Amino acid sequence: MVLENMNCCEKKQLFLKINDEFEQIPFTFIKGKKQGLTALITAGVHACEYTAIETARRLSNEIDANDVTGNIIISNLLNVEAFRKRTPFIVPQDNKNLNKVMPGDKNGTKSEQIAYFLCENFAKISDFALDLHSGDLQEELTPHLYYIKSQEKICIEFANKTDIPYAVPVENSKALYGYMAILNKPALLMERGQMGNVDRDEVDNFVNDIKNILFSQGIYDYKNCSKEDKMTQIIKKSIYKTADMDGFFISHKKVGETVKKDEELYRIEDVFSNVKSIYKAEFDGIILYKCGALAIEKEHTSIAYGSI
Repeated sequence: MVLENMNCCEKKQLFLKINDEFEQIPFTFIKGKKQGLTALITAGVHACEYTAIETARRLSNEIDANDVTGNIIISNLLNVEAFRKRTPFIVPQDNKNLNKVMPGDKNGTKSEQIAYFLCENFAKISDFALDLHSGDLQEELTPHLYYIKSQEKICIEFANKTDIPYAVPVENSKALYGYMAILNKPALLMERGQMGNVDRDEVDNFVNDIKNILFSQGIYDYKNCSKEDKMTQIIKKSIYKTADMDGFFISHKKVGETVKKDEELYRIEDVFSNVKSIYKAEFDGIILYKCGALAIEKEHTSIAYGSI
């Protein structure tokens, strides 16, 4: 709805309003020198994943419309209210996870309306999507990405243009990449950075990842593009473990570390250091992310790992 009224080689950075009940959402629109594919880049679905949000900010400022063929749409910060209040995971107006309600509902709750606005207006007109994420305030993670199995061929081609070492295929998802697959379009959910920090090195890596993918699709003339494809490793099976009780989370494992079956991954203790629960690996694998806080709540994610 914005691109139609733009000239070639033009960039617009503006705020869009869903309705009178919402804060305005920042977007960057870049219309290239001639027609081509349209890429959708999103950040701030989870508002405390700062490395991802800073990456989107960098991209929106660094990409020159004169170097673009086609169009780039960047949602700089989708979950504005949560960012302002420093609220992790959810949209504070309805306590829902925006990453689990796509494609949303025009007349639904706040999260569902944001999701509908994104999907209806921008996902549908885009040829592919790159959804940028990071480890939230209490999440340690090693870089990895997710895609829908039905789009595996093109998604792995995208992944091999990045320095992200692991790719996790899933059957379906209520995140943006899941909705894009319903539209028969490729999309990645990409993870870099951790613990709610702005890791400048990881921002640089993330920016490079995205520019390389855009270059590979003929959208962006990236002069520093990588000359050789990487070999992203596909995770064959994975476990996303949640805590079975409240307590103190104790783990000596590091993200990206390989573990063996029956090796202890973490334990939960009480305030007096009494061990209440121990969790051991169910197969050999690699730790993708884990709780980085001392406190953990029952049914909250404790650790995720997968096998190659």
